[in-house]
Amino acid sequence: MTLVTGGSGYIAGWIIARLLDEGHAVRATLRDMTKADAVRADIASVARNTAKLGFAAADLLADDGWDAAMRDVRLAVHVASPVMARRGVDTIATAVDGTKRVLRAAAKGGVDASC
Repeated sequence: MTLVTGGSGYIAGWIIARLLDEGHAVRATLRDMTKADAVRADIASVARNTAKLGFAAADLLADDGWDAAMRDVRLAVHVASPVMARRGVDTIATAVDGTKRVLRAAAKGGVDASC
């Protein structure tokens, strides 16, 4: 199983489609699971088959969901990034914290670092 973070994003969508076309099982993270059907439809417009596509709820800003997202994952492709442009919010620090959160969950889940 390959995990792709930020499953609703443009870059993640192309990565997911390519992985599916190569026969990989893919789990994509979404902050909002109500977007799963729309994401699947978008990916289906370019991928030959989405049968091996699943989703997990996980947000870069929270610890909840990351352990479950990493379950049975061999490779994690981290492309999610916060795109907030709000006064008083350090977007870089938020992205770094989110990346650390993903890496901690990957290590805890036994994701093979040699991939």
